[in-house]
Parts: sequence; structure tokens; C-alpha cells
Amino acid sequence: MASHFRLRPRYPIEVRVTVRRQHEKSARKVEAITANLSFGGVFVAVDPPMPVGARLRVGIASATTWDPLELDATVRWVRDGGATVRPGMGLAFDPLTPQQALALHGLICAHGFEDE
Repeated sequence: MASHFRLRPRYPIEVRVTVRRQHEKSARKVEAITANLSFGGVFVAVDPPMPVGARLRVGIASATTWDPLELDATVRWVRDGGATVRPGMGLAFDPLTPQQALALHGLICAHGFEDE
């Protein structure tokens, strides 16, 4: 039995994202795609992933908002690619504002997932 425990369910949602470091002078953004999404974080499939502990700004493309949803996050873990898995990084979102939570809820619902 797995000992891993999550507070929030993950949803298998693939959407385009941009990722950039929060405190770099360069505005360089990396384009990637999500593999799953929750109210607590996201897995971003990207090669190479950024290092554990990096502070990021994630822009999530959504058909439910005019502009991308911008969320601050921290890299919690990274995964190297392999024959059956994509390389990427697991991000934990900073606490969401009510507006961010509502926008994220709209995105999740737009992909056919409802609260249980």
C-alpha cells in the first residue's frame, strides 16, 4: 500500500503553461504542458526541469479566462524522463487568493471535472 498522501485530488488535465523564475532579471519564459493539476499544485512536463526549491511564476492557459492564470509556486520534486514517463517537475502553489481559486475551479470544471 502506498504511503503517499495528498490533501487534494489531482485531475489529468493537459494545458499549455509558461514557467519563469520569480526573481530573475531575465523575463525568459519556458513553454511546457501540464500532466495533472490540482488546487495545491501541478506537474509540468518539461525537459530539463528546474531545480528543487526554485521559486516560479506559472502562467496557465485557460479557455475560461481572458488572460493566463498567473500563480506563484515552488518546485517540490523533479523527475528525469524515461522510456515510459515524461521528465518534469512537481510544483506546489503558494496559497491561492479567492480570485485565483475561482479561476482554477473554472478551469478544472471546464475539463469535465466537478467537485466530489
